[in-house]
Amino acid sequence: MVNLVSVARMSIATVALVMALTLVLNLNVVFAAGENQSVSVLRNEHVINFGENITFNLEISSQSAPIAEIQALFKPDGPRVVSSYSYPEFVPGNQVEATFEIPTTNGDFFPPGTVFTVSYLIVDSEGNEFTTDPVRVEYLDPQFNWDRRTEDRLTIVFHDRSSSDIDRLFEAASKRMPEIAEVFTLESEREFKAVIVNSGQEANSAFPRTTEAARAGHTFVGFAFDEYDQFVLWGVNKDSFVHELTHLMFAEVVSAPIASPPAWLSEGLAVYFESESGKAGDLRLRGVRNENDLTPIRNMNRVPGQSNDITIFYGKSGSFVEYLISEFGSAKMTDLLEQVNAGKSPTDAVGVAYGFELDSLDASWTAKKFGGDIPALVPVVVDAPEEPTDSVDEPVGRPQITISPVPAAELLFQEPPAEPSAWDDFGGWPVIFFGAGGIAAIAYFGMRTLKRRTI
Repeated sequence: MVNLVSVARMSIATVALVMALTLVLNLNVVFAAGENQSVSVLRNEHVINFGENITFNLEISSQSAPIAEIQALFKPDGPRVVSSYSYPEFVPGNQVEATFEIPTTNGDFFPPGTVFTVSYLIVDSEGNEFTTDPVRVEYLDPQFNWDRRTEDRLTIVFHDRSSSDIDRLFEAASKRMPEIAEVFTLESEREFKAVIVNSGQEANSAFPRTTEAARAGHTFVGFAFDEYDQFVLWGVNKDSFVHELTHLMFAEVVSAPIASPPAWLSEGLAVYFESESGKAGDLRLRGVRNENDLTPIRNMNRVPGQSNDITIFYGKSGSFVEYLISEFGSAKMTDLLEQVNAGKSPTDAVGVAYGFELDSLDASWTAKKFGGDIPALVPVVVDAPEEPTDSVDEPVGRPQITISPVPAAELLFQEPPAEPSAWDDFGGWPVIFFGAGGIAAIAYFGMRTLKRRTI
């Protein structure tokens, strides 16, 4: 028989020990810029209201001058994030309580798994500044008991899942990583995180707000957030897992501030690497019978908002990328990523990497997919400037080679080209320059001729 009195005594002793440890942990000393240590933290707590915000509660005391100002500093972990700050409201005095929130939804959305580093800058009425030790908070739904596993540079955060479920995800990533690395040529040590949610209800709180049509149809099962090096996935589908992981790796390769990667390239590569066969794009296009139902690839720089359109968009993007890699090899795709990262438009990047006009490649893919005669690929026209003459001073600093794509699919799609040519990017300056130069030369020699005749 269990001695209930002993158990009760042990429980009381345990509670007393926990309370003592809590008191010690909460009575942190806040260090000033000098040697003064007059401010103490009595309480530093936070509450996660998942899907809404994180609320922070701070209680501090000052042994000297009253506390006049508190600034809360917080920064999420990630390669492309910035620090933020907030001024909690409180009543100045020698012992104060302050509260502030980090919104996590709508315009201030943060995905689950985001880790915040939070500290406080405290100023007393005499102008002395004190800074608290930083506290790290991981934003996860507190109603679940979360587990995590890490292999190499990838951590999976999950709850109520078997080890075999997580094993399958790691195995899928490991199996397809060599092919992904061949295209992306990564040599980074950045670490990635995946957070797995188990239901549609969880996903509604964990995913960003998309269009109502997409949300109602549960169009998306995952979202990648490259600014935090993590993604959120509904369920343990290994293809979707690789899809979102590919997005993070894509963002690592195409990371220059001047880069504007088209959605068809990012989503196309993610769809392509989903399956070992690379045919995941074709599977999404099984219901499409007419090429006129598809958007030209040059107009697919953004993901559409309607559920049916999104499925077709992903399908064509994945199938088109599969066509580029199977026809021209992975090295050309690597070159395309480099051109996009260098800031070139999708049209010019494809022209430089493949040597063919984007519309021409699109027309060729369409013919292979839906049948009919496969048109000849139209090479990109490379215009080299003429040698400067003695009579005209050529300005320096202008590009020496320009890419002038030749539209090849206007008859197929009956739409004008959306991308301007490189000639348009110059603003027509050669015409203006040589036109003005020619007029000046004519005027100059005309005046000399008239002068000779007058003499």
